[in-house]
Amino acid sequence: MAKNTGLIQFQGTINNVTGYRRNGKYILSLKSNLNKERILNDEKFQRTRENMQEFAGAAQTAKALRIGLAGLTRILADNSLSTRLTGIIRKDVQNRDTTSDRGVRRVDLASYGSVLKGFNLHRENIFSSLFRAPYSATAPATGKGAKITFAAFEAANVVRAPKGATHFRLVGAAVLVGNRSFDELTNSWTSENGDDGAAGIERSDYLSVMEDIPQTELDVSIAGVTDTDGGAVIVVAGIEFYQQIGTKYYLLRDTNGGTIVGLL
Repeated sequence: MAKNTGLIQFQGTINNVTGYRRNGKYILSLKSNLNKERILNDEKFQRTRENMQEFAGAAQTAKALRIGLAGLTRILADNSLSTRLTGIIRKDVQNRDTTSDRGVRRVDLASYGSVLKGFNLHRENIFSSLFRAPYSATAPATGKGAKITFAAFEAANVVRAPKGATHFRLVGAAVLVGNRSFDELTNSWTSENGDDGAAGIERSDYLSVMEDIPQTELDVSIAGVTDTDGGAVIVVAGIEFYQQIGTKYYLLRDTNGGTIVGLL
């Protein structure tokens, strides 16, 4: 790679020389002979193809969770959620399959999904810093979903409210995400549960950042789901901050956060 310091500067490709601009400087490099066809067929790239195929399974799993949380991610998450979530599923869930061949290792959330516990939807707004009272998640008495219980607390001591916030809401969500296995007949990843991505979301009332808050329970139901075999219910807890003006509550952006509580 060379830097162009002469009068003639270009961007694009001429013969086998490619020119491009980076950080205000023009860079010249030889055009690579690496292309899609070679990656997909050359024996030297077998490991690359295996990694690409397994990455697709992890990404599909992460997408199912994000779809289930679609009503929350725009409030509680940042734009790195997809990348971070896919990465941890690929590294810490899929890699635990020691029986399948490389390239087709399953995403077994039911067996290994516990590694997701404590995963924050926002990389900077860490839930344990925003909210420090005890809480827990248990299976509901009936149906599928989760019961999230927040112990009584003094908001002024355990809630780290941003400037301008007068109130907050506690949030609970439950998303059924199926395990993923590779179907070699269709050459694609498939969910092992037909209700993949089904979800339920509940919020508390508006709570003052200066008052004592009694024990709060959020009963989150995943409507229409009767069977979670072949997957797991991922439980999320979060907090949203608001500013009250008159009788209206206005959501404060970029101050909220949430975390994966566990799997049921």
